[in-house]
Amino acid sequence: MARRIISMLGRQNAVAALLRNGGTAAAPRRSHSRSRSGAAAGPPPSSAERGGRPLSPLDMVFWSLAAPPAPDPMTFGFWARIEGSPPALKEFAGTVRRRLAPLEILRYSLAPSSGRPQWIALPGFDPAAHVSARVAAAGEAGLRARLAELLAQNLPLSGRPPWRIDLVEGYSEDEFTVLVRTHHALMDGVSNAHVLQRLLDRDGAQPLPECGAAPTLREVTRRERLAVTGASLPSIGRSSLTGPPGQGRHLAWATLPRAAMERARTGGATLNDVYLALVAGALSRTLGPDAARAVRHISVPSDVRAPGGLLQLGNGASPFRIEPPLGRHRLGERIQAVRERTARAKHGDLAAAVAANGASAAARGRRVQAPAARYMTGGAYADVICSNTPIPPGAHTWHGRAVLGIYGTTLVSPSTGLGIMLHGHGEDVTISVYADSRQARFADRLADAITEEAASLP
Repeated sequence: MARRIISMLGRQNAVAALLRNGGTAAAPRRSHSRSRSGAAAGPPPSSAERGGRPLSPLDMVFWSLAAPPAPDPMTFGFWARIEGSPPALKEFAGTVRRRLAPLEILRYSLAPSSGRPQWIALPGFDPAAHVSARVAAAGEAGLRARLAELLAQNLPLSGRPPWRIDLVEGYSEDEFTVLVRTHHALMDGVSNAHVLQRLLDRDGAQPLPECGAAPTLREVTRRERLAVTGASLPSIGRSSLTGPPGQGRHLAWATLPRAAMERARTGGATLNDVYLALVAGALSRTLGPDAARAVRHISVPSDVRAPGGLLQLGNGASPFRIEPPLGRHRLGERIQAVRERTARAKHGDLAAAVAANGASAAARGRRVQAPAARYMTGGAYADVICSNTPIPPGAHTWHGRAVLGIYGTTLVSPSTGLGIMLHGHGEDVTISVYADSRQARFADRLADAITEEAASLP
């Protein structure tokens, strides 16, 4: 596998072109001249292909994982819990139509093509056509089970745009939930959370700005790409957490006071550093003496958009990995250890270099792209995914009804049955634990352990 990754470092001009074009390569020019035998060199492009936009290298990572013969569910989502009785479905669909119709990316579907995959914008597409009402069993457990069931559904990339919005009700008499779920080939967590926020009212805040649909990725040097290749070699041995996940999914979460997490940000630590330190402590509590063998690395997706491109919708997140400080018992020591390790990774632009290597793999086709993508999102690279998205500022409502919380999930990767996500709203931070059904009891224990770790916050 390491040999395959190292082979991605070729074709420097192709990679540079991919990055300069916002992470997408121009479709190859097709010749329609006749060969010496008089036959056409190739069929002319279809109208869909002429109007399409090639998938970016980061789009193609998740496209290749969703492709036959063994597609992996690449669905993730963000949701808002809202106070009050749910609106009628027709009223809800009308709000979705008004607020999301301007976003071109939500009209994208995969074009039928034997060449490089492309997005095409479906003309006349109505966002309200992707809205459904769902009923959950009573109580918080019923909501969690229903959300996990919906997130386990794979969203086809062709035929219709690969995203859905669900109005979940029935679990409470005075609360309902709005879920936005998306195929990761279309957009990342930052973009998905932005779509959810566009559905909500923002009390006392400016309207969300318009956003483009093709993030531009930062360019990196050849030396940085070589460095990340060496730093990404697989761990020796097998983790007890890895293995092909089954179909079922389980969802748990911990809700923590944001003010306490902010107070723990000493010595230049970020909110993400505090979060990763809490997760490391919770893994140590839950796994006990087996923690160091079960979790060798954690994967941390990082935004690699060019400066000023945060609100460009699409895929702009790429991972780097660190060794979690599992052997440290004081929360402050773990926070500083995480801060130092993530700072080294960010200083070396490891996440951007991973994206550049992915661009090189994409330029060489699915034969190289698919195994490279499976490696970088799987258990050979890291044992747990610890993702995070920016917490929206200000208060949110839905037609005057209070938003009680905003939550999110990351993916369950192809060979790791566990993903963790930091998000939140207002005074709360939420850490979700999304797991394969075989890891359900472990996910519940881990969420409880995160809450216990948070008791050490100042």
